[in-house]
Amino acid sequence: MIKKRKGILFLIMLVFLVSVTACGTTETTSSEQATSNKITATEAQQLIQDEPNLLIVDVRTEAEYAQGHLENAILIPSTEAESTVESILPDKDAKILLYCRTDNRSGDVYTIMQGLGYTNLYDLEGGIEAWQGEIVQ
Repeated sequence: MIKKRKGILFLIMLVFLVSVTACGTTETTSSEQATSNKITATEAQQLIQDEPNLLIVDVRTEAEYAQGHLENAILIPSTEAESTVESILPDKDAKILLYCRTDNRSGDVYTIMQGLGYTNLYDLEGGIEAWQGEIVQ
């Protein structure tokens, strides 16, 4: 009788462990989140044409911005993004295209903004260096 109870208890525990591990959630790292909406320069140009209310955010430094940026880009340096983005861009459902020089800093800002609840973010893959369109000063 005791052996039978131990066997049943073991079986119940085994079923429980299998169900817990099978139903676990898959977590994504911040770097996986940051790259989930990367778009090419061609896709970004199409997005700009198709979305008249698209917000374009340059996360480089003021000096880099002054040397040339995408038309209508809003400057929010990556070093200031966490403390200023919500006051500059209050609509967390707005479509926002982020870019920097090569897409490292914009990936970081993407992660910050996603953590703050922004829902429609795009990150320009390759940054402004990959851009084939017009750059204004």
